[in-house]
Amino acid sequence: MPWRSEIGSWILITIVTGLIWIWASGETREEKSIMTKATFTVLLDDDKTWIIEPKFHAFSMVVEGSRLSIQNVEALAKNGFYFQLQPSMDNPQVDIEEAVRSNQDFQSTGAILVSVDKPSVSPKIDELIGLQVRVEPNLPGVQTVEARPSIDPPVVTIYLPKRLQKQFSDLRIEAFVSQERSSLLPEGVMQNLDVKLRILPETVASNDHVQLSQPSVRMSFTILSQTRELLLDFPVNIQLQGPWQDQKDFDVEIVTDSIRDVTIIADADLIRRIESGEANVVAVIQLKSIEKERFANEQDVVSKPISFFLAMIGDEVFHQVEARVAGSDEMPMIRLKVTHLPKSTPE
Repeated sequence: MPWRSEIGSWILITIVTGLIWIWASGETREEKSIMTKATFTVLLDDDKTWIIEPKFHAFSMVVEGSRLSIQNVEALAKNGFYFQLQPSMDNPQVDIEEAVRSNQDFQSTGAILVSVDKPSVSPKIDELIGLQVRVEPNLPGVQTVEARPSIDPPVVTIYLPKRLQKQFSDLRIEAFVSQERSSLLPEGVMQNLDVKLRILPETVASNDHVQLSQPSVRMSFTILSQTRELLLDFPVNIQLQGPWQDQKDFDVEIVTDSIRDVTIIADADLIRRIESGEANVVAVIQLKSIEKERFANEQDVVSKPISFFLAMIGDEVFHQVEARVAGSDEMPMIRLKVTHLPKSTPE
């Protein structure tokens, strides 16, 4: 029947039109900016391990092509591009634009590369090496019975870029026990501790490629005595020390009345006594007779460094202690004025 023939013709025309529209839309040329990344790898070497910095390089590329070809590029960009470098290349200059353009997977998309926003990059290729380093014990403030604490194992392996080895000749590995931890341990008792290792200098330790063969070691030692530090929260008074025979000849005025910001370093037991108030701390300045004579003749205020610090328990027990003032190991200068006393005349 004629109407059936007409319906068939309309269906055929619709199908052909749709195919033409699909084909035309696929062939329409357009440009698009697409984000992706490059991943660098080094050709395998059975004897060596290589690292690359940076390993990844993000960039944006502008491509031109049909809608279908651009969709192919977008699918490819999700995984990014992989470029292999030769180990012998020290700091290679990688032309990203040329590498993408010549990439077979990119060529198969049918798109054209117009430009790349970061067209080149210079990754650093370095060899990862292993060094055996002797572990050094570090117990600040602790005096041990043994000349050197026992460490098991005594040597560990550190893996690091070869460049770092050349830059840091003072590379070392420590088994570090903090004073907070050691202060909880009794004296005279053998200790067997699992101690974490730390890499020095810290610049090496902070590198992402640096690793140790193990995170900790076993350290054995016996504490003989311990020292602690204490920042005093009170001013330290100054005492004069000198020959008693010349007291009738000179008057010494200490212009500097006290010293502040004093840190005492001493035996842990003595520090506890200072904290409790059982022991008092004073700064001592020693003056010889010849110095008094010289200062008195100057007839002015003079300066002289503190001689030492004392921790006094009562009036009979004295301990000379190490001290820092305002973070400095230098003894602070004290201002004083010395004058001659009038000589007494016999009646």
